[in-house]
Amino acid sequence: MFVFHDVLFGKKQVESFAKLSRSFSRLEARGAQKQLIMFLSGAGGCGKSHVIGVARAMCQHFCRSINQGFDSSSFLLTASTNSAAALIGGFTIHSVAQLRTKFDNVTINGKDIKITWVTANLIMIDEISMLSLEDFNKLDKHLRKLMREATRKESNLPFGGLHIVLCGDFFQLNPVLAIPIYNRKKNVLWHLINKVIFL
Repeated sequence: MFVFHDVLFGKKQVESFAKLSRSFSRLEARGAQKQLIMFLSGAGGCGKSHVIGVARAMCQHFCRSINQGFDSSSFLLTASTNSAAALIGGFTIHSVAQLRTKFDNVTINGKDIKITWVTANLIMIDEISMLSLEDFNKLDKHLRKLMREATRKESNLPFGGLHIVLCGDFFQLNPVLAIPIYNRKKNVLWHLINKVIFL
């Protein structure tokens, strides 16, 4: 028997928890990251948007299988433009992370969109090539603030500790009259990318 936060755990529960803890240790030993900051790329038409949809469906299925709630805040689908966001069934990163407004409710098409930042885990940003370096830096700053307010914890992790998946093709359109995020000399966050996948 084991008591944790006034909850009594039986022998099997303690053994299961120990196995799960060892599994995380083994994953970290194999190179798993505490925070995923991934770049998913490939030529136009190779299936990046399809991968985004499948990844979301898999996360939703996984949450159901372990009896965890899943909502749109858990896995935020975003894009740098309205048309790209509509294609993946998401929102613009500008509206979700409030890049163009002061911190307030997220309003899209005159409708308030409820994002539960406490349950937010991952943000996918499609068509990343069109996001400017200025907006990328602002994204980091705003997500840190949003997560700090939601969790009431101070975090020095980039992007508020959220997992970030940047999707796009840098051979496609760059941001209009702005510096692209892949400029390594000017983008201090670029080196934080810890996984890269080319389709």
